Amino acid sequence: MNKLKAWIVLAVMLGAGGCSTLNSTSEFTDVIKSTTERRDFVQVTGKSITPETQALSGQNIVKSQLSYIGVFPKSGQETTKSSSISGEVSYFKNYDHFSYVQIGQKRYQLTNDRPIAETCTEHCTVSQWFTFPISEQYIDSEPSEFVEFTLTAENHQHTVKFSIPKAYFSAVRKEATYLNESPNHDNIQSQSAQVTSQVSRAQEMITYWYDKASTTEQGKFRDWAFANRNSINTKMVTQSQPTQMLSYWYEQASSEEKKQILAWLLDTE
Repeated sequence: MNKLKAWIVLAVMLGAGGCSTLNSTSEFTDVIKSTTERRDFVQVTGKSITPETQALSGQNIVKSQLSYIGVFPKSGQETTKSSSISGEVSYFKNYDHFSYVQIGQKRYQLTNDRPIAETCTEHCTVSQWFTFPISEQYIDSEPSEFVEFTLTAENHQHTVKFSIPKAYFSAVRKEATYLNESPNHDNIQSQSAQVTSQVSRAQEMITYWYDKASTTEQGKFRDWAFANRNSINTKMVTQSQPTQMLSYWYEQASSEEKKQILAWLLDTE
């Protein structure tokens, strides 16, 4: 029960943190979402920021939120892990999904973090979640006050330029510098890791999408989850985005995480 309560509290905190989205007019005095320490590096994740966007071909996106995940080697250490940007973009369905990111002279293929989802009201839009690497050297080399990159579809008929203030990246770096130089950072990071380990990515996302679902959709997911509590024997058949994402993240959860999710579902009835 203590673990369950800890998950609920942390899920609420994570959900609340997701509401404070930054933009280009923010002061960047409070940009840190989470920090993680490993043997050879410190990782600092910034809060979501809404970038400036400009369509270079096709239409502009409907909305976007991006997060900088900075990886900073400890003094005298080397790491193969690189900094990255993770994000979500939504655009009209009549355009192909983004496949590549162009950062300066380099092009990378996007890593899709979740299945692409479609939502239809008056118009149909597609949401895409992705991650791509970005080097600290490139951030430093940008001559303007913004870090820029472009996302491009496979057929090149949809290309959008994104711009994020360099001050956002600088604020994340300052936190990493503080953690590396603070005499108590080992103890602080150890305590932080112990707390955050109680809620997994799957649990966090199920909490998020469960709140988005209607009462009927919540009940349908609960029935399906308990019917598949030991193993996934049947796929969730639905056109609803919340239930699609709930079933996806339940399938991604480990056996222990599934037990905690089911216990949480019982507690929320």
